[in-house]
Amino acid sequence: MSGRFYRGPQDIAPAALKHAGFEMALTLPPETDDPEGVALGIYAPLIGALQLARSVEGTPLSDRILAAGVYAAQVLAGPEPKDRT
Repeated sequence: MSGRFYRGPQDIAPAALKHAGFEMALTLPPETDDPEGVALGIYAPLIGALQLARSVEGTPLSDRILAAGVYAAQVLAGPEPKDRT
């Protein structure tokens, strides 16, 4: 057989990541240079924080890691625009 078979999450992850990056890019301020790049730069530490927090799940450190990931994403995203209309 010459076709590819489903191997698992690695077959879905690239499309899911691209979609998530695109959706996040739409929420960034219009003046953002390279919104998809910025979105991926925000998304990556969030996923890393989630994976790291899961490795110490059930401990106070887990909550601290998650909070740090959210904070990092907020800093990377920049200040919230006052009015988007």
